[in-house]
Amino acid sequence: MEKDFFDVFPSLKVKKELEELLDMVFVTRVSCNPSRTHIWVYIKSERWIHKKHIFELEEQIERQIFAGLNVTVTVIEKFRLSGQYNPQNFLETYRSSMELELRSYNMLEYNMFRQAQISFPGENDLHMILPDSVIAREKSGILIEYLQKVFCERCGMDLKVELEFRETQESKYRKNAAVQIAQEVENVIRHAKLNSKNEEPAQSEEAGTAEKKAEKKTDKGQQERKDKKAAFADRKDNRKGDFRGGFRRDSNPDVIYGRDFEGEPVALETITGEMGEVIVRGQVMEVEAREIRNEKTIIIFHITDFTDTISCKVFVRNEQLPDILDGLKKGGFYRIKAVAMYDKFDHEISLGSVAGIKAITDFREKRQDTSMEKRVELHLHTVMSDNDSVVQIKDIVNRAYEWGHPAVAITDHGVLQGFPIARHAYEDLRLKEDDPFKIIYGVEGYFVDDLGDLIIDSKGQSLMDS
Repeated sequence: MEKDFFDVFPSLKVKKELEELLDMVFVTRVSCNPSRTHIWVYIKSERWIHKKHIFELEEQIERQIFAGLNVTVTVIEKFRLSGQYNPQNFLETYRSSMELELRSYNMLEYNMFRQAQISFPGENDLHMILPDSVIAREKSGILIEYLQKVFCERCGMDLKVELEFRETQESKYRKNAAVQIAQEVENVIRHAKLNSKNEEPAQSEEAGTAEKKAEKKTDKGQQERKDKKAAFADRKDNRKGDFRGGFRRDSNPDVIYGRDFEGEPVALETITGEMGEVIVRGQVMEVEAREIRNEKTIIIFHITDFTDTISCKVFVRNEQLPDILDGLKKGGFYRIKAVAMYDKFDHEISLGSVAGIKAITDFREKRQDTSMEKRVELHLHTVMSDNDSVVQIKDIVNRAYEWGHPAVAITDHGVLQGFPIARHAYEDLRLKEDDPFKIIYGVEGYFVDDLGDLIIDSKGQSLMDS
C-alpha cells in the first residue's frame, strides 16, 4: 500500500529543493534486517530524482530519525515517468546521476561508463562500445547489469543492451617510447658487433650456430603455445555450443529449472548475509522477464515464506523462456536452491546462481475451528460496507462452512447488495438436502425520528437559501 512520503516520515526536515521533490513521492515498502541495523525504504516518484538527492535523503533519515543508533538507511527508488521519456533522452538527462552513483560503487565501473560510446540504433536498443582490455571484459557484465537495473527496474522501460569491444588507438607517448627503446637496442647491438671484431672466426661461427638454435627453439615453443591455445579455443567453443544457460529438464516433473535437489529449507528471515548455497521455499509474489543481450533473458521474481521476502534472478536463453514461465507462476509455491549473494547496487541480499527450482504444494498451515460447540456470527460486514470491511462474501461463506458453523449472517451497513452474491456462494457449495448450514440475511439499519420537527428556529427561508 502506497503512502505519501511525509505521512511515513512526518518529522523529517530537509532542504527546500528536496522537500519539493518528495511532495510527489510515495513510500511503497519499508523493511529491515533481523538485527535492525540496515533499513530499506522503497519509494516511487512521478518524476526522476538525481542520485545526489537520494544520498542526501538517506543521510538525513539516519541523522534525524535514527539519531544515536548504528543504523544504515538505503533508499531504493522507482520512477513512473511520462511518455515523453525514452531510453535515449532519459540517458541524456540522467547520465550525471548515473555517473555519481557508479562512482560511489566502484571507480572501475565509473571510468568504464565515462569512456563508453553509447548509441541507440532502435528505440529500446542500446549499443555500447568499450575500449578492449582485460578489465573491461571482466567488469562489463556488472556495467550491463547496472544499466538494466536503472532503465528497466528503476524506470520500467524495455531496454536491450548490446556490447562491443574495440581496440584502443596507440597513444603518441607509447609510440615515442617504443621508438626510443628500439634505438637503444640498436646501439647496444652496434657496440656488441664492434667489440666482436677482434674475436676468432670460429667463436663467431659457434655463436651464430647457437643463436640459430636458440631462435629455432623459440619458434618451436611459440608454435606449441599457439597450437595449445587453438585447441583450448576449440574446446571452449564446443562447450559454449553445449551450454544451456542452466536450464534442463530433470526426470522429476516438478523441476521447472535446473536439477532436482534435496535438503531442508531455511527461513528467509535467517538469511542475513552472503551465506553461500541455500535452499528456500515460498510463494512467488511477482514475476518479470526482461530480454538482455546475446539472445538471453533475465527472469526476476520475488518469493516470500511469510517470515521475509527475497528477490531471485535467473538467466536463460530466449528459446527456453516459454517452458520456464509456463511452470513459474505468480501465486505458486516453489523450492529453490541458489546462492545468497549481496546486490551491490540495491545493498541487499538476493538469490543468484540458481541450481534448481521445483514446484511444491502450499505449506501454510490453515486455521481451523477446533471448538466442540460452533458459534454463529450474527454481525458481519463485507466489501459492501464501504470503508469498513475488505472481506469477500464468497470467502466468508466458504470459511464458515469449512469450519463447521451451522450458519453465518450478512449484516452490511444500510445495503442489501451482498444478498445475491451470498446466495450464489451458498449454491456453489452444492450441499445435501439435510445439511443444516444456512445464510442469515440481515442489515445494519439506521433509525430516524421522523415525527419530530426537522427544521428548528425557521425564519421562512427556503432550502435553497444560503
